[in-house]
Amino acid sequence: MAAYPSVTIFAPYFPPRARVGAIRPYRFAKYLSEFGWQVSVICIADSSTQLSDLQKEEMKNVRLYNLAPPIDRTTKKKTTDSRNKAKNSKSVVNWLDSQFPIDTWLPFLASKRGEIEAILMENKTDILFSTSDPWSSAVMANKISSAMNIPWVADFRDPWTLCDTRFSTKGKVAKQIDERAERNIIKKADFVTYTSTATEDKYLKVYSDLGGKSATIRNSFDTNITEISENSARSDGKLIILFLGKFRALSTAESIITLLHYLKIQETDLFTNVEVHSYGELDDFDQKLATQKGVSDKFVVRETVHHSEVSSEIKKADVLLLSTKPERDDIIPAKLFDYLPSGKPILSLVENPEVKSILDETRTGIQTGSKDLDSALKFLKMINKGTKPTSSNLEKIKQYSAKYRAHELDVILQRVIENVR
Repeated sequence: MAAYPSVTIFAPYFPPRARVGAIRPYRFAKYLSEFGWQVSVICIADSSTQLSDLQKEEMKNVRLYNLAPPIDRTTKKKTTDSRNKAKNSKSVVNWLDSQFPIDTWLPFLASKRGEIEAILMENKTDILFSTSDPWSSAVMANKISSAMNIPWVADFRDPWTLCDTRFSTKGKVAKQIDERAERNIIKKADFVTYTSTATEDKYLKVYSDLGGKSATIRNSFDTNITEISENSARSDGKLIILFLGKFRALSTAESIITLLHYLKIQETDLFTNVEVHSYGELDDFDQKLATQKGVSDKFVVRETVHHSEVSSEIKKADVLLLSTKPERDDIIPAKLFDYLPSGKPILSLVENPEVKSILDETRTGIQTGSKDLDSALKFLKMINKGTKPTSSNLEKIKQYSAKYRAHELDVILQRVIENVR
């Protein structure tokens, strides 16, 4: 083995690709290389953009290998065709995805197997780390690690077949294939990591093969903090509630719409001041509900920004919002970790006890869930009056830094290598 171990990270979504989940493996690569690991990353190329100068600097000691796909629907820009045509096209794509086993990246990644194996050999890989979804990365990592006899850690960013709010849409045959593939991944992986203890516990109950070879490594922020400013003063009188993303089916606006309607009835002055900012138009369901409740004018769409601009965007807000479907009680929204070091009060309308625990220990906000409207109202009233509702625990917040989380992975990778030597 080399002076420092060699790890290859198989992360189909990786910057500059601006996809959910790209940041997690990026931060692991950055800090593992700082710790002394020889780091290589295999990802799907994104021809539409390039790494920023900062990203190039942070990746200077990381070998990046881009697999160029012949077709990439994930970066295709929306056309200017009619709204109905776009909806019909989306429906066809969604149906195809629901009937296709694993995911539609699988044929492409399978065609690149020889190239992936050559990269692993070139870098004398001591251990392979795959992160999913797309789940095809874990399926391919399973096949390749077994064939090449390389230790393998599989990272589940979200639950796969055990996800109640997503997997039920799969066709019967595709669902059976996915379940078989997941069972094989759990059995064959040398170690499995999750982003929440709720997800890990769910898998431990279903898969006996996981005993003693799983851990939770939560997501993180990558901001240098020495102190946190919690000034709630506002210059324009508006109370800006920021949802750092786009409301969608799994991150619905229904809870905040309900809360806004409650404010409209109970606190007219507060309701007048409030604006909810996000990065996309409401979908049809949320838009219809917001119109029915008479609160649609409270939603403001911001221009999408690069991830490097997230901190400056957060500074423009007075309250930071977490909102998901109530059924997603095993998911910790990744945006929570961008919120933690900001000093801005966090209002969580989700139903996840783990999120509440994080907010309580870091003293960065409150979780009212989707039904405790009175507590949410009181929280917003305090902020609207300029009263500080939180007093952040800096030491606890630092435990959610990217370097801290990468150290957790560092320990796991070292342990797996030692166990299989």
